[in-house]
Amino acid sequence: QTFVNGTASLAGRYFCRPNLVGGKVTDGDFYACINNLVHNGVLPSDPDGIYTVMFRGDVTYSGWNEMENPYGFCGFHTTLNLNDVQLKVAVVGNPLSTEASINLGCLSPQAPNDEPGADSIMTIYAHEVAEIITDFAGNAWFRNSDFYENGDICNWIFGDFDPNKDLGNIELGPRNNRKRFLVQEIFLPG
Repeated sequence: QTFVNGTASLAGRYFCRPNLVGGKVTDGDFYACINNLVHNGVLPSDPDGIYTVMFRGDVTYSGWNEMENPYGFCGFHTTLNLNDVQLKVAVVGNPLSTEASINLGCLSPQAPNDEPGADSIMTIYAHEVAEIITDFAGNAWFRNSDFYENGDICNWIFGDFDPNKDLGNIELGPRNNRKRFLVQEIFLPG
C-alpha cells in the first residue's frame, strides 16, 4: 500500500440555487454557478484548486438517468476554462436521489456514520479527487483497454474490509472528533 499525505483546505461553501426543490440541473447550471462565484470574487480563480459541486437528494442531474446516459455515473470530473484559467471541477451526486441510488447503485455497502448519503458521498468524492490529481483534463492517465482512470479501475472496491466488524477504512477530522468512512481503493499503476 502507498499512502499519500498532504493537506487541503476548504475555501468556502456556497449555495447557487438553494431554493431549488425537486428540480433537475444541467452542465450549464453548475458551470454558470462556478462562473458567477469566480467572476463576482466570491471564490478565487485558482488553477490548483478543486471546485466541487454537490446536490441535495431531491435534485437530479440530467446524466444520472441511464436512459439519458447509458454508461451512468455517481460523479464525474471536468474542467472549466474561465479567462484562460483552467479550473478543475468535481461533480458529486447525492446517492439518495432516486436516479443515482436505484439506477446506478451509488450507495456504499456500509454507512459508518449512519448517514448513507453522506457516507457514500465520501467515496465518490475521493474517487473524483484522485482522478483530478492524475488526469484532470481526461487526456492524461487512463487504461488503454477501456479508458478507465485510476478511480474507475477500483470502483467500489474497499480492500481488506469486513462489513461485519469494520465501520470504515479511514478516519478523518480533528483529533478530538474523528469519524470513520468507507472509501474505495485507488489504482496505482506500476
